[in-house]
Amino acid sequence: MQIAWLILRLLLHNLGKKLITVLALVSFTVINQTKITPTKTIGMKTKLKTFNITFIMAAFMVACNTSNNVLDVAQFEQKLTEPNTVLIDVRTPQEFNEGHITGALNMDFYGDNFEAQINSIDKSKTVLVYCKSGNRSGKAASIMAKQNFNSVFDLSGGITNWIASGKSVE
Repeated sequence: MQIAWLILRLLLHNLGKKLITVLALVSFTVINQTKITPTKTIGMKTKLKTFNITFIMAAFMVACNTSNNVLDVAQFEQKLTEPNTVLIDVRTPQEFNEGHITGALNMDFYGDNFEAQINSIDKSKTVLVYCKSGNRSGKAASIMAKQNFNSVFDLSGGITNWIASGKSVE
């Protein structure tokens, strides 16, 4: 069960297409070594079914998120230095006021005018988006990708990960 949760967490963090290969290898290895009881192992048909289900789930979830580019803190910070970049914090105004990355614009994902706000952004610019943990920003990045923004990047782990990495906020 812990392996299933680990796999799900990895998928939800959008680690990319390479994840399918890694997941397939890890799943197959884990399935081959899993035991139901100390004396009874899982049958080969069950192993193959579990492997196939895991692989199909991984492929589906990664395919659904191919339009989003998730960056770690170092990559995100590097993108911030590039020209024609817009930084968007999609947390609530209260969360934003408690601390945000310097230069960020606040566009509340749950706000009534969120879509109007993102439509005011030049779609030819690089958009960097973040929230507290990566959930709202991932959804926002998906919305922007569907609205034909050229380049949208999401901060993996959100501002929580940014702060944990020793980066400053204002």
